[in-house]
This record gives sequence, structure tokens and C-alpha cells, in this order.
Amino acid sequence: MRPCCRHLLPCLALIALWGPVAMAGMPLMSPVLVVDFEAQTLGEAIGTGGPTQGQPVSSGMQNVVVSGELDGQSLRVTDDLANRAVHMRFEFLDELEQRDGLLWISVQVKPEVADDFFIRLREYGTSAKNFGEVLVNSAGALRVGDAAGDAGLVTAEGAVAVGTVHTIDWIHDLDAGTHSVSLDGVEVLSDRAHGIDTSAATGRGIGALLVGFPTDADTDGVMHLDTIEVSTSLSLEPIVEPIFKNSFEVEPEAAR
Repeated sequence: MRPCCRHLLPCLALIALWGPVAMAGMPLMSPVLVVDFEAQTLGEAIGTGGPTQGQPVSSGMQNVVVSGELDGQSLRVTDDLANRAVHMRFEFLDELEQRDGLLWISVQVKPEVADDFFIRLREYGTSAKNFGEVLVNSAGALRVGDAAGDAGLVTAEGAVAVGTVHTIDWIHDLDAGTHSVSLDGVEVLSDRAHGIDTSAATGRGIGALLVGFPTDADTDGVMHLDTIEVSTSLSLEPIVEPIFKNSFEVEPEAAR
């Protein structure tokens, strides 16, 4: 688990009470998904209890919680079906589907057996809109695509090495309609238009993160995942608990 995640975890638990938090190098951001696998049962597959449990909402691939591969516990996922894509789907707190502002996504990966592995962004509940894909290919290069098309390889082969922990950061500026990708702190794609109009009355926003293996003929891919984080620049309304004095409700000072 990365040190920054240790700060985000209490924020996720208390976000409804305390609102957004400051994060280095970013505007005021509120965490809407934090998954670090520390609270999951070692040696078992992860549950599907959703973002409040630090879990996906669905999973269609073989996985097990392990220890010793990254810092603390992580999730080992396997490409267990030939000629068929397999993935797990994470959604955000309060069923958030973001159409404006900034959205920051960060995922730690450690390949065990090299194979194509994707991170995809979709709308809440369904997967009709393509807000982008970051693919780690079997040669260890990053490839990026979105609704506007294929951006091609954005790193050299071997940039993501087997047995090495890497961090992929992905920032969407939904006001500008662009996204940027960094690998281990180095920007490899800058301000590319993603090709979806989120301002339209019928437009959709980003509400889900999918991780998995695309369709191929083999079943040999193995990836370790840790510290999946998603944060938004949107202001999430805090819950103001009522204060009682002598059995009567008193308006909080901040609201007077």
C-alpha cells in the first residue's frame, strides 16, 4: 500500500462528514474509490460489496488476495479464459458519474506473467461509452485508446517490467474533454481529446473503472494489483449531523 493511500483511507471513511481533502500537486480532491486489499481476507477471492467495502461491484476473472508481492496485501488476477475477455468492475461512492471537473485515477501493477492487461473507464452501471483504455501489452509497453481512436504506444517496450511494481496515473479533465497518462511519475500522454461530449443533455460521465485481460487465445496472464485510487475535484456535500441541546435541535454554528 502506498503511503498516500494510508492518508486517503480515513478520508474515504469520513468523506461524508468532512468533505474534500488537499492532495499534493492537485486541486482540492475528494476520494471516491480507495482499494488497497488490506481489509480483504488473505487467500480468498475478493468480494463484490462495492466501493464502501473497498471491493469491485462485479468480477468475472480468477483472483486471490495474497501477501508479500507488494507492500502488504495485494490482489493476484489471472487470465483464466481463452478467446474471451475477463475483467472486474469498480464503481464510485454515491454512484458518482462525473461529467465535469478533474478525475484522477491511480493503479499500482506488478506483472507476474507478461500478457495484455487493460484499465478502462466507462459510465456508471453500463459500458456503452469509451472514456479510454490504458493497455499494458505483453511486451511491457503502454498503449492508450479512447472514443477518438488509438493513440498507439506511448512508452517503449519493457517500460512495464515483469516482477517490478509500477504506478499508472490517469487524469481526465472533463471540462476540456482531455486526458493525460503518467507511468511512474513521468507523463507519457498529455491532454489528448477523449472524443466524448459530456456536456450534452443526454451525455454520460465517468462512473466505473474496469481492470482485466482482453480477448486472446491463451490463458497465461498474471497481474498483481494494489492501491487503486480515484479522486474527484467535484465538491461532495458533507452531511451535517444535528446537534441537540436540552432535547431541542440546535442549528450548527457553521450553518448560521
